[in-house]
Amino acid sequence: MAVREAPVSAPGGESADAGSVPSSGELFAPHPLRQLVLGEMHARPFQLVETPRVFLHYGFATDDDAAQADREWFKGFCRA
Repeated sequence: MAVREAPVSAPGGESADAGSVPSSGELFAPHPLRQLVLGEMHARPFQLVETPRVFLHYGFATDDDAAQADREWFKGFCRA
């Protein structure tokens, strides 16, 4: 299966090299295989779900202590 590489954009609209070092305003450098993985994920058909339905998506950028506190909170949230 051939994968077409899409241009990678950095915050602010500048183009970013997949192996570049983060510039100011970026938290992480893009992984070299990022576009390959995204292309694979987006090539898959969406699964139909019945409504009403709620989906939550969480992302964290914290130190180890804050990450552990977030995990504890999230475990309690999932049990509620």
